[in-house]
Amino acid sequence: MPDESQRDRQEFGTDFTEVRHEPLASPWRLRLYVAVLCAFPFALILFTFWWVTTQSYIRYSIFPYVADTGYGSRLQHADCDILIDGDSTALVGVLPRIIEQRTGLKTCNIAEVSGVKLVNGMMVLDDYLAHNRPPQYLVFVLSPENLHNPANWSFVSGWEGWFYRIRFRPDAAFWQNTFRDPDTSFANAELSFRNGIEWFLKRPFPPQLVHERDLNGGHVSEPGAALTHCANDTKIYAPEPAWLSHIRSAYGVNGTRVLIDVMPMAACDQGLPYYRARLANLTDNGVDTLPIGDYSTSGRLHTTDQGTIDLSNRLAAQLAAVINAPSSRAEVH
Repeated sequence: MPDESQRDRQEFGTDFTEVRHEPLASPWRLRLYVAVLCAFPFALILFTFWWVTTQSYIRYSIFPYVADTGYGSRLQHADCDILIDGDSTALVGVLPRIIEQRTGLKTCNIAEVSGVKLVNGMMVLDDYLAHNRPPQYLVFVLSPENLHNPANWSFVSGWEGWFYRIRFRPDAAFWQNTFRDPDTSFANAELSFRNGIEWFLKRPFPPQLVHERDLNGGHVSEPGAALTHCANDTKIYAPEPAWLSHIRSAYGVNGTRVLIDVMPMAACDQGLPYYRARLANLTDNGVDTLPIGDYSTSGRLHTTDQGTIDLSNRLAAQLAAVINAPSSRAEVH
């Protein structure tokens, strides 16, 4: 006859001699869990590919140049007489209305940050020319480091170029490159997703800033404190005369005169002597300087509001001289 402790173990199912069987997960539930786990990252990437093309993503962007990426590709029948292209130094530094006041010619700024040209070359400019009358004057304003083929601008981020491409030209070539280089494409999508989540937690961009380029002829201001001293770590890149010559010949057609300007540098810039020696006769404006307080801490050779006014007035004077030259008048008419 079992003792009291044995009866208790039998009654409550805790007999030590009993063989116990742990419940097994259902095979289909396990497969579903693994499938969801594997598919989630890809679903997130596909969602991001769609999300960045929506206006809601743009409204929460904290960077004006992201909110208005592809301005030149959106312009149709703008028919600007003077067209400004280039990198971010032109985007931030050239205010079209100042040039219009000095020359009497409609001016547009379709420059983009360097990453757009790194990934897409001259696609924005080509888009503009496909939907607008050729300009009388096409002015490239580039930092001295960027006076060579944009495909070799390896020192800048390509995210902005990917962002522009998926919004404006998600064609077969884009998707082929996505599958050919999935690591880069997925890294860009991941960065876009993280940016979007971070931005979404903040207030939406004010409408006037979302449409800043429309209001200012393509110019984007970038807040930042005035520079007080030059950095000593500026990298120097050799200019590429063959590429500059190609740009002049490729776009100096249909009555368009091409000017290539190098962005002025501060007098203390360590690259100034090198570029003054190497760029002689390669650019239309020569290598000049602006006061150091005209530059902003927001980016390499980006200008403050005062610097933008000074640079734009200088470019306007240069264009006025070209327009009023007898050879230019004969060429335009």
